[in-house]
Amino acid sequence: MYLLYTHNKKIETEQKKFVINSLMNSFPQSKFFCINDKIYAKNKFNISAIKKSCVKLIKLTLSSNPKNVIFYQRSDKKYFKNPVIELKKKKQITKIAEGIFQYQGEFLKIFRATNKYFFDLAINKYKAIDQENPVLWPLDLYNKINYFSDFPQQILMISGLKKNYKNYKFFSRKYGGKKKFKNIKLSNHFRNSEYGLQPAVCDNCYYALQNLKFYKNTIYTTYNKVFRDEKSNFDNLDRLISFSVRDIMFVGDKKFVLKIRDELIKSIKKFFSISKLNCTIEVANDPFFISNVEKKIFQDVMDLKYEILADIPFLKKKIAVGSINFHLNIFGKAFKISNKGKSIFSGCIGIGFERLLLALYSQHGTNLKLWPKNFKKLIKIIP
Repeated sequence: MYLLYTHNKKIETEQKKFVINSLMNSFPQSKFFCINDKIYAKNKFNISAIKKSCVKLIKLTLSSNPKNVIFYQRSDKKYFKNPVIELKKKKQITKIAEGIFQYQGEFLKIFRATNKYFFDLAINKYKAIDQENPVLWPLDLYNKINYFSDFPQQILMISGLKKNYKNYKFFSRKYGGKKKFKNIKLSNHFRNSEYGLQPAVCDNCYYALQNLKFYKNTIYTTYNKVFRDEKSNFDNLDRLISFSVRDIMFVGDKKFVLKIRDELIKSIKKFFSISKLNCTIEVANDPFFISNVEKKIFQDVMDLKYEILADIPFLKKKIAVGSINFHLNIFGKAFKISNKGKSIFSGCIGIGFERLLLALYSQHGTNLKLWPKNFKKLIKIIP
């Protein structure tokens, strides 16, 4: 093992996690771990670049603002099992492939009920415009928001075969006829990619508004699948290649956007208070790709992103089940959306339903009768 960093100043647990996760994002071929306040790599692959990155991340996390917690809820829990095992036995969750699951039965009922709760909140309370957006992003969208630089580790591109008979025949012969294989080589038989699977659901909304010059304050909501190149180490719902998100997006002048964000924070606090989940809402501490650490400093100072973090007892960790974001006028500038010559501001809240349900089942158990009655009433579920 190779020592990357040691410091006489104590590094908090959350700071260590941020450094380790950021290193893993940027150097996926290496493994990292902490012993006391020392950080190590298991092999020397790219060790010089890793050491420089580690020092940069440590300095960043030691200089960051303390956690700003705006919601905290804690109570004793009696359930510590892995609910996914029981849900799989009941065929409510079925693994299709690594990071891909099918849902049915009671689990799907809860899934749809929580989605409907946030849909109704958007439509009835905030008069949001409901949208159906594509799951694909064109390359132009990635470029305009600098996604290839900021989050290269998450990207999943798509392609198809070059359109000629020889190509089709070659592919059919090589992979057809019920042949067994684990992967398909993306050789020169495939066209260059023009689209990617969306890693977030709200961006197509802003992209469709590009070049508008007299934009008025508006709220939208959309539900869709999100795709990221990540899989759980625990074969459950905490990290998936394909997962489900509802966003409520608010777009307009700065005063309007901040007002709606603050109102939605109150609504989210109510939901999680009634859920009786052990959770917090606090300033985000996302792992970053190394070249983008300046964004972390900016995010800390401006409180641009809050995460909704829920305990997963059997994993002995917290996971983000949602987020609350203030984008400033970044999307307004990127897509040239303006009003009276000024770029518009935007924000959104996003709820990830697989993770939300993992938290609910992990803390309350697989017997729905034992779940908090007021929460079941809130999402209109009667077991």
